[in-house]
Amino acid sequence: KEDEIKKMQADAEMHAAEDAKKKEMVDMKNSAEMLIYSAEKALKDNDAAISQEIKDSVNAKVAALRAEKDNASATEESLKKATEELSTEMSKIGEAMQKAQAAQTPPQGEQNAGADEPKVHDAETEEGK
Repeated sequence: KEDEIKKMQADAEMHAAEDAKKKEMVDMKNSAEMLIYSAEKALKDNDAAISQEIKDSVNAKVAALRAEKDNASATEESLKKATEELSTEMSKIGEAMQKAQAAQTPPQGEQNAGADEPKVHDAETEEGK
């Protein structure tokens, strides 16, 4: 019985590094899936504010990352590279959103014109006699 336990412990120690690599790969694939979801949601939610060029570019990177994630022979390096490329493209969505928001918001000076000056009203009062 003790021999079996020792054998199992030795096997576990032998495969610890391999298991850690598998766990890392699973974590990277989960992160990739979350990034894909975020990219698709950002495109859908902000469709009108994003140029077709950015949409096409982000969709291409989404497809590349999805293919890499689903590839059984994918390496950590290839998955990391595809994830970084999609992240870079997603930053363009943020830039497009900022430009669209800036175009809709009037400059600060025009927005509050005259709001800083208090309005003065003359009032007549009756004093008791």
